[in-house]
Amino acid sequence: MKCPKCGSPLRASKQKKDYFLCDTCRTRMSLEYINKMSASSSETVPKPCEQNTNNQKQKKKPFPTFLIIFLLLIGGTFLFLYFGLYEKIMATISPSEQSQALIESVAFRILDYEIISENVSPEPSYEHEYLLVNVEISNNSSENLSVNSMHNFEGYVDNLKVPYCADSEDVLRNFGYTPLSSKLASDESVTGYLCFELPYSWEALEIHYSPIIWSSTNLTLQIKKKVS
Repeated sequence: MKCPKCGSPLRASKQKKDYFLCDTCRTRMSLEYINKMSASSSETVPKPCEQNTNNQKQKKKPFPTFLIIFLLLIGGTFLFLYFGLYEKIMATISPSEQSQALIESVAFRILDYEIISENVSPEPSYEHEYLLVNVEISNNSSENLSVNSMHNFEGYVDNLKVPYCADSEDVLRNFGYTPLSSKLASDESVTGYLCFELPYSWEALEIHYSPIIWSSTNLTLQIKKKVS
């Protein structure tokens, strides 16, 4: 199934039934909305024979310049009002308050880690190595919590995001490690592994954990590479 807005593949939401997520648009939409948009697009696209006939009957009329200017003015006014209102709403909740609420509801800590570059399948890319991190997540809130290594965690080296390790599950299972993926009820904890593929030159990795996908509020821990 593809996104009706940008055409990118959609993936099913694990939190809400009959809802899908587009990683390109950063949008969540219902199955009903997707079907409606897809049907609307198919009805408005003219058949090749009809399009050729229309082109022969009349030339495409130029879009009036005054209408373009009018639309631009409306769009600019809307953006100004929208972002002005957005800033006022966000000002009522400070970043420190959001971080404190997150710390009170979720506990995130690193138990251990190891670096592997040889005798592993699949092998890392040229001049790269695997960093396997054992972490623990505790749900201190009253709500259920979904934890997934691919969706809730991001790694950064020198403020640059590290691409998700596509072979992480295979790498971890070959060492007998369990990838971090679970649903936690209130007061429950889970341990599991994250896998990052990093260049030999890395010195420190920041791991960001956000319980809510696409949230700007997260918990951050750092691993510094031990130089032997």
